[in-house]
Amino acid sequence: FLAEVERASARAGTPLAYFRGQFGRLQLEQDETAFEDIRARVLSRDIPVGEPLILDDIATLVGAPRGPVYHAMGKLTGEG
Repeated sequence: FLAEVERASARAGTPLAYFRGQFGRLQLEQDETAFEDIRARVLSRDIPVGEPLILDDIATLVGAPRGPVYHAMGKLTGEG
């Protein structure tokens, strides 16, 4: 399939990418840093199990902006 782009636009958000035969999302380093920090806190039980997770509270706890924390929590949910 060959095509020529005639018009393009963009909006805020994480872009969808096609790489190695799969669709996925490009991640920012701050998203991965927040993910690793939150994951470590969950596994060490610094963040209580079975309690509601409030986005702003977690962002304050790890010292990260809401956006990366939101994406990290989504990734953690996907991991179970």
